[in-house]
Amino acid sequence: VENFVSRMRAGLTEAESEMIRQEIVKTPPGLGFALHSDWCKTDAVSLLPRVTVPVAIFSGVSKGHGLEMGRHYKALIKTYCELHEFEHGGHVLFMADPEGFNSKLLAFTDAVGAKTLPTLQQEKDL
Repeated sequence: VENFVSRMRAGLTEAESEMIRQEIVKTPPGLGFALHSDWCKTDAVSLLPRVTVPVAIFSGVSKGHGLEMGRHYKALIKTYCELHEFEHGGHVLFMADPEGFNSKLLAFTDAVGAKTLPTLQQEKDL
């Protein structure tokens, strides 16, 4: 648990980190291991060019991963895609910058909800 929490701590208070610790231990160990192992062993990056729905990528800096990962994913996605970069927060951007995260998410859902996919795609190609 500590290893995982330490990778997410950037920008979090000790109380927020403690809340994450408490939530993590609620996950049964077998399930947590299965989910983490699947993520570690399944490279789905090759599937990104086949995505056909609008995508919002929220990219943060954490131990072992920088903003370049989000940039790489965005470059592979052929449909409408927004990339939002955060210098803090790692895995928990919604906690490290709730106002920034929520405003960007709301703007994305408003944009996608107000336009058709062909219109979004045309804007991407401009």
